[in-house]
Amino acid sequence: MKKILLNIFVITLMIFGSVLPAFAEGPSNLNAEAGKKAYTQEENVEISGMLLNKGPSLTNEEEPPGEEPPGEEPPGEEPPGDEPPGEEPPGEEPPGEEPPGEEPPGEEPPGEEPPGEEPPGEEPVEEEQEITVETDESTYFIGDMVEIYGVVTVDDVPVQAAEVTITIEDSNEVYSEVASTDDNGHFAFSFDATELGDHEVTVEIGEALATTSFEVIEEEIPVEEVVVVSVGTDSHTYHPGEAVVISGTVRKDGEPAVQIPVTITVKKNGTVIESLGQELTNATGTFTDTYRLQGNAAEGEYEVSVTAVDVTDTATFVVEEVDEVPLKEVTVSTNKTKYDQGSSVSIFGKVKKDGSAAKQITVTIKVMDSTGAIIYTDQAKTNNEGTYSSTWSLGADQTLGTYSVEVTSVGIKETTSFIVEKGDPEPTPGSGSGGGIPKPGDPTKDDGESEVVEGELKVVIEESDIIDDLNDETKKDVEIDIEASGAENATTVSAEIKKTILNEIVKNSKSLVINTGKTTIKLSPETIKGLTEIAGEDVLFSVKIGQAANITAPEVVEGQIIVSDVFDITIHSVVNDKQISITEFNEPIEVSIQFDRSLVEDTRKVAGYYLNEKNNEWKYVGGKVKDDLVVFYTMHLSKYAAITNDKTFADIVGWDWAKDQIEVLASRAIIKGKSTNEYAPGDNLTRAQFAVLIVRALNIPTEEYKGTFSDIPESLTWSALEIEAAQRAGIVTGRADGTYGPNENITREQMATMIIRAVNYKQPALLEGVSTELTFTDAHMIEAYAKDSVAIAATLGILKGKEDGTFAPKDSATRAQAAVLLYNLLTKLGEF
Repeated sequence: MKKILLNIFVITLMIFGSVLPAFAEGPSNLNAEAGKKAYTQEENVEISGMLLNKGPSLTNEEEPPGEEPPGEEPPGEEPPGDEPPGEEPPGEEPPGEEPPGEEPPGEEPPGEEPPGEEPPGEEPVEEEQEITVETDESTYFIGDMVEIYGVVTVDDVPVQAAEVTITIEDSNEVYSEVASTDDNGHFAFSFDATELGDHEVTVEIGEALATTSFEVIEEEIPVEEVVVVSVGTDSHTYHPGEAVVISGTVRKDGEPAVQIPVTITVKKNGTVIESLGQELTNATGTFTDTYRLQGNAAEGEYEVSVTAVDVTDTATFVVEEVDEVPLKEVTVSTNKTKYDQGSSVSIFGKVKKDGSAAKQITVTIKVMDSTGAIIYTDQAKTNNEGTYSSTWSLGADQTLGTYSVEVTSVGIKETTSFIVEKGDPEPTPGSGSGGGIPKPGDPTKDDGESEVVEGELKVVIEESDIIDDLNDETKKDVEIDIEASGAENATTVSAEIKKTILNEIVKNSKSLVINTGKTTIKLSPETIKGLTEIAGEDVLFSVKIGQAANITAPEVVEGQIIVSDVFDITIHSVVNDKQISITEFNEPIEVSIQFDRSLVEDTRKVAGYYLNEKNNEWKYVGGKVKDDLVVFYTMHLSKYAAITNDKTFADIVGWDWAKDQIEVLASRAIIKGKSTNEYAPGDNLTRAQFAVLIVRALNIPTEEYKGTFSDIPESLTWSALEIEAAQRAGIVTGRADGTYGPNENITREQMATMIIRAVNYKQPALLEGVSTELTFTDAHMIEAYAKDSVAIAATLGILKGKEDGTFAPKDSATRAQAAVLLYNLLTKLGEF
C-alpha cells in the first residue's frame, strides 16, 4: 500500500512540475483525481485533471504574415530619406515608402492592419509569391553554359533565403535542382548544355511557378566574310593636266567597311605609272583620292586599280588631246574667314563649262588641317545653276589654327582656307546689310515696320526684309535681328510674321532665327511647318525680359544664383477670332540666353532652367556655355533663366578622381546626394537610377505613362516616365520577358552600353570610324552585346579600366563611377 501511495505522490509531483510555469504567468486553478480510490499491486493508476489558466496564453504568438520585424526595412528598398542620386523631388519619399513615424491622417496603409490586430471576423490573407525566370541567351551550342536566373517577390518586395525548385526538361530526361534566393530575392543556376533540342525550364516555390525555354543547336561553321570593292572616276574622258577624282566603296558582308586601308594605283598599258599610296575608308565605307595628269600625259586608256582586304577592282578612263581645251571654271568659298570652335563651316561655289553652269556635276571636297591631314571629305552635286554646297561642323574642342579647303571638279582643283580661333564670330554675309532685319533705331534703315508701345518693341516682318536670306543658297538660316537695347524701356520684344512668309522659309528648307539681343530662338523647317498647320494668318513671336520683380518666378534653392534675366518666350496666333498660344513642339527648338559672366566662377556649373509653374520650381534643362551664352534645346516654351551653383558634399573628400565631376553634376542638378551633405560615392547604383540620370543629363523629353515594362508600374513615380523615355530613345531595351529589372544593381558593362547608346541618340557622328578593339585583359568576360560599346567608350575616353588592366564588366557600378561617366559623356557631347 505504501508503495502505491508513493507512486501516486511521484506522479502528482511530475504533473505539478510540468504546469508550474503556467502559474507564473497569472492566476490559475488546477484540479486532479485518480480513476478510483483503491488499486492492487502492479495495477496502473489513472490520473486526470484540468488546468484553468486566467493569464496569458501558454503558446508563443506569431507575427501576422507579411510584416517585417520592427527596425528592418523590406529587402531591396533604400532606407527612408536615402534618395537615389537625382531621383526624388524635394520633399517626396521613394514610391511605396512612408516617412518613418508618419502616416496620412485618418488612413491606414492599404492592405495592412496595425501590428497585433486582425480585422474582426476576417482571416489574415496570405501574400502570394511571384517568380520571374529567364536565361542569358535563347540559343546555345553543345557545351555552352546556360545561365538561369530570376527573382522571387511578394507584392514587389524581394523574398530572401527562399528555396526554389528548378526543373529542366528535354526530350530525353528531366533534371532538377534547388537554389536559394539572395538578399535581393535573386536566384541563379548554371546548367551545362549537353543535349540538342528544346529545353523547358520551370521554377517553383509553393504554388507559384514561372517558365521559360531555350534551344541547344549544332554550332555552325563561320561563313567566310564577303568583301566587295568598287571604284570609279568622276568622268570618263580627261585632257592632259586635269585632275582625275577616284572614289569608291568597300563593304564586308553587305555592311560598310570602316577604317579599311585602300591601295590605289594608276596603270597605262599594264605598267604602274603612279602609286597613290593608301587611303582609309570613312564611316560609310567610302574612299576618295585625286590623280593629277601630267601636262604631257599620253593619250589613250588608263586603268585605276584599287585593292582592299585582298580584293581588287578596276576602272578605266581615257585621255584625249585636243587643239583647244574647253573653258572650265571652278570656284570655292567659305561663308566666313574665321570661326569659333563648335560652329559650322559652310563651303560653297560654282562649276562652269564653256561659260555656262555645269549641271549635276560631281564636286569632291576635302578639308585639311595645318599638318595636311584630311579631316573632312564630302561629295556634292551641282544644281541647275551650277552651284554646290557642303556644311562641316567644328568640334567644341577643335584644334585652333589654319585649315585649307580643296575642291576638285571637271579636272580642276581649287583651294581656299579659313581660321579656327576663340572669340566672337565675324558677322555673316548679309547681316546688317541686305539680309536680316535692321536693328530698331538705325536711321539708315527703314525696312521692317517697328514701334514701341507701352514698353513693347514690335517688328512687323515683310517678305522683302528676308528675301536675301531666302535666295542665298549658302545660308541655312533666315535671320531676324531685333536688338532690344535699341529701344528705351522696352521690356518685351516681338516679331510678327505672316504665315505666307513662314511657308516660303519652309519651302526653301531654311531655319528661322529670331535674335532679341539677349536671347535667340531658332526653329527648324520641320518645327515651322508644324506651327503653320495650327496657326492663323499671322504669328507673333514674343520674348518678355526682366527679373523676378516684373516676371513672377520662384526663389532658387540654397546655393543657386540666377545669373541672367528671366525670359518669358511665347508664340501666339489668332484662329477663328480667338488668340491661341503655341507651346508644345514635336521637334526641339534651340534657345540661347545671355548671362552675366561676372557672377560665375566656373562656367561648367551654369545651365539653363525652365519654370515649372505647376510646382513653382526651377527645373534643369542643361545646355552648353559659349562665351556669355547658354545654348540649350527644348520641346516647349516657358520662362527660362541661366542658373549657377557651387554644390559639394562632405563625404567626397579623398575621392580625387571623382570629386570635381560629382560637384559639377550636382551643381547642374543632374545628380543629388542622399542627404544635404552626403553623396555616398561608394554605394552601388541601380538600373532605374542610372536611366533617370541619363534622361536628366540629356534632357530627353518624357511622355505620359505607357506601361512599357511589366515590372515598372505607374506608381514608381520617381523613375517610371524616365525609364520609358530612355526606352524610346533607344538607350535601354529591357528583356525578352518584358521586364526591365529596375532594382538590380547596374553592372559596368551595362552602364557602358547605355552610355554609347546615349551618344548615338544625341550625336551619332561621334561614333563614325571609332575602333571597337578591346584591350582589357578580361575582355573575354564581357558579354557579346556589350563588347563594342565597352571598346568604343574606352576609345572615346569616356571610361577607363582598372589599374591592373582589367575592366571588371560584371562588377556593380558605384555612384562615383556613374558621375564620372556622365561627366565624360557630356564633355564628349560638347557641353563642357
